[in-house]
Formats: sequence, C-alpha cells, structure tokens
Amino acid sequence: MAASILVTEQIDAGRRLIDALDAAGDAVDAAFWVLHDAFEDWRLCLSFVNPPHDQIRMLMNIAAIIRRLDLSQTLDSSLVRLVRSGDTYLDAIQRDALSMRQFGPEKGPNSRVRRVRGSTLAGVYFEDAFIYRARNPDTAGQEAVA
Repeated sequence: MAASILVTEQIDAGRRLIDALDAAGDAVDAAFWVLHDAFEDWRLCLSFVNPPHDQIRMLMNIAAIIRRLDLSQTLDSSLVRLVRSGDTYLDAIQRDALSMRQFGPEKGPNSRVRRVRGSTLAGVYFEDAFIYRARNPDTAGQEAVA
C-alpha cells in the first residue's frame, strides 16, 4: 500500500489549477486526485471538454500555470495526468456522477470535493480519491450537481 498522504494544500492547489484552466478557455470536464498502488503516489487526473490534440503542449501549459500561480511548492506538475474516455478511473467516476449528484461543476475556494476511500464506484475499486467534478458522458450538457 502506498504511504503518500495528500494534504489540504494540495487539494486547494488542484482546485486553483482547475479554475485557472477553465478561465483560460481549457474547460475541465472531470478532475480528481487518485491514489493507487500502481502509482505509489497521488495523481491529479484531468479530462477536458475538448481533449487537447497535443498532450505535451497541454502539460507544458499546465506547468506554466502552476509556476504563474506560485503553486510549485505544493503541486508538482509531474503528478498531473491527462485522461480521456477509456481511463478506468475516469469512466467509473463519470458513470457514477449523475447517480450520486454529490459533486459537480462548482468553482472557487468553497466548492466541495467528494472523497471516495476504500470503496468502489461503478465496479472499480478506489484505494483513495478526491473528486472535484465529473460529468456523465451519456448525458451531454448535464452536470452532476449537489
């Protein structure tokens, strides 16, 4: 089992990054931190409404935003993972999104984060995860909101 701990400052830094990406016109469709033995550390997974064709350029843009927002001490850009449909965790979170109605497109420092720990969503086991937002891909335009 991985021993890494995700701290509040990292969760807040992830939220600030997501808000900055949205403001820059790179609308984030789903965003979550996930911990799994295979990673041996946390990963901030981001899915975009319009997935970038050039993932390297997007990761460089994310690194630049992290530096610009002065988040480098809290959020290491190497922990950011771009995910698309077909990613096990993303698909499970999106399938679960509307049925739970506990997390959604909220933005800003007071938006909620849903924690999933030691349980399954849509048949996928999550050792630990913090979910900022998700949208069920089968219901275009409908967000899961509280």
